Amino acid sequence: MNNHRVIDTYSNEINIDGFKIKIDDFTKEGILPGYFNSPLIGQWEITRECNLRCIFCYNNSGEKLPNELTHKQKINVAKQIVKEKIYRICISGGEPILCESFWDIAKILKQGKIFCSTITNGWYVSEENASLYAKYFKNIQISLDGRKKETHDKLRGKKGSWERAVNACKLIKDNVGKISIATVVSPINLLEIEEVIDFAYSLGAIDIRFDEVIFTGRASNRDNNISLSEKQSYELVKIIKHKKNEYNEKLFYIDIVPKTQYSYVRGFAKIPPVSIFISPTGTCSIDPVLPFSGGSLKEKSLKEIWNNLKIIHKNKDFINYSMKVKIGKDFKNISNIPYANGELHD
Repeated sequence: MNNHRVIDTYSNEINIDGFKIKIDDFTKEGILPGYFNSPLIGQWEITRECNLRCIFCYNNSGEKLPNELTHKQKINVAKQIVKEKIYRICISGGEPILCESFWDIAKILKQGKIFCSTITNGWYVSEENASLYAKYFKNIQISLDGRKKETHDKLRGKKGSWERAVNACKLIKDNVGKISIATVVSPINLLEIEEVIDFAYSLGAIDIRFDEVIFTGRASNRDNNISLSEKQSYELVKIIKHKKNEYNEKLFYIDIVPKTQYSYVRGFAKIPPVSIFISPTGTCSIDPVLPFSGGSLKEKSLKEIWNNLKIIHKNKDFINYSMKVKIGKDFKNISNIPYANGELHD
């Protein structure tokens, strides 16, 4: 029996304005700086290439971008991440292993003592490379969008993807690697969520994360039938609370993002940025779905770009943009929907 404990982190929408007062007080008293000299955390999409076609993909992954960073440029970026001592970095895509630089980047970050995780659909995890995943990454997040393979495969756009994902979990776990499960919840798989939690636990996952659909990228071109209604969102919370009680004495972390994006997006405009996002082409922002660039790594250093981004929470255009997004569907009301018509930051 695994020693697990469930922690339910769901809460209602944060009163970010009240939180802002505390942040201001902390800054005035010198407890919290007005900005951070380097990012604390980061996400690096090293390629847009992907073998799946998930119907809710926020960045419309599929084909490799023609202007992605070269191998040499990516190695340089990895070395800059180490130099700037970013505490934690997540390598994502697309499907990151399809990038020729994947293992070289992982090795550099490992040697640089960066807490590195990665996100994968599990298709290419094999007996030959599972030990490398476990060696180079502190955590490997694997997507699992249904207890039934038919449900997962429908959402992921390719038959056999459920079996590959489950097999990847088992292989990495057998090689003493830590796995997390991520699930995007929609009306298509809502009734399977309870079983997905139990299954994730049985696979030895240390946690499971639930996200609702954000209407950017490929999801923006679909009807609202892939988004939970208010009643369904409430039902999801009930399921999570029920499973919390069931797993109360076990170390198993259950995380759910609030159904509203208000606190998430609005928060970026209220507090000093702590994160950096790096696109496959080297353009940087503080978050994948916020179209405000600090510059390109093809032209500037990571340090120079961060000097632009670390004060973005004071930018009036950025603040106005953040006011427009309260729920995931609000992205469809913005004139330039992120990733819907080309790239977000290029």
